[in-house]
Amino acid sequence: MQNQLVRILFFCGVFIFFVTPQSSMAKEIVTKCAALIKSSVKPKENQLVREAIIFAKAHHKGQFRKFDGLPYITHPIRVAEIVKKHSQDFELIIAAYLHDLLEDTAVTRIQIEQRFGKRVASIVSELTTNEDKLDELGSKTTYLTQKMMAMSFGALLIKLADRLDNVSDFENADPHFILQYRLETQRILSGVERRIDLPRAHRKLMRQIYEAMLSGV
Repeated sequence: MQNQLVRILFFCGVFIFFVTPQSSMAKEIVTKCAALIKSSVKPKENQLVREAIIFAKAHHKGQFRKFDGLPYITHPIRVAEIVKKHSQDFELIIAAYLHDLLEDTAVTRIQIEQRFGKRVASIVSELTTNEDKLDELGSKTTYLTQKMMAMSFGALLIKLADRLDNVSDFENADPHFILQYRLETQRILSGVERRIDLPRAHRKLMRQIYEAMLSGV
């Protein structure tokens, strides 16, 4: 796969060298080369994503969502679908499928790293609750606010997608729980909003979370 990509880049460079940079032909070549490069790496990425779905499904087997009783795997699948709408980074998508494994299953960071790479393992680790830190702060809201303020953009995108799915999934939840969760979410987002470097995708997700809460979904 790597050799194929090198060949594509070489021939694209040769073609562009012999045409006027601003010509329509050059632009057409660049467009076609971009498509070729994308198609040359996609099969491997798709295979890893499929493996992540299978891996997550196997390890979440026997777990169910608290309120709707659906198999738990439906949650990371929905979170990954939300992430896909805002990013084509396949490692982020994989991490979205795996985001609850360290916290809710016996899967270890080493297992994730060996199978899906260091970056995916690092992102999933970022998304995992540090129980010692939570106990130290004594407040889940404070803990999550501080954690999300310091998260990498990749992990934060998944965390916001996770929160959006949760606030959209309260049909059968206890009214008191819904109220508390929404208050917690508002406080967390008001803190995260202070990150002046937030990308557009993240701010859009935050707006969607507010809209979901206001609509009473």
